[in-house]
Amino acid sequence: MGGGHRAAACAAWLGAAPLLGVHDWRQLAAGVVVAGACGDGKLSPDVDQRGIPAKLIPGGHRGITHWWPLPILAWWGSTHAGIYGWAVLAVAVAWASHVLADAVFGEIPVWPKRGGWRRVGLGLKTGGRIERAATPVLASAAVWLAWVDVSPLVIGALR
Repeated sequence: MGGGHRAAACAAWLGAAPLLGVHDWRQLAAGVVVAGACGDGKLSPDVDQRGIPAKLIPGGHRGITHWWPLPILAWWGSTHAGIYGWAVLAVAVAWASHVLADAVFGEIPVWPKRGGWRRVGLGLKTGGRIERAATPVLASAAVWLAWVDVSPLVIGALR
């Protein structure tokens, strides 16, 4: 659900960004905002649920916007985005975390087939006890990763 997707996206960004070469504390902090915005809502894979985009995007909910190659393509795009590469990378990480969470709590499209998609996933209940318990854990992980990843960079910048 929404809060869990946002928490997962922020935690994923803070955990992955240093491994992906983002070491500037300002980019890490701004990336949390970008990842949170793209983890759920109108800028997330769930754009296929509401309003005009839902009518225009083929495949319905958990269709093409939840296809696993899209975050990989966004990551590739981040390598060509110049000084804004970190922002595109934050979008890629947020979308990847969203798709992965949806694979755990439901199914995601893996490959097109005639009349739809071949899907995989664990199929745990969306909005169930496990997902509700995961949200505070993911939020705590995001806070911890922010402290571990960002605080040394801020302290180093202030020296």
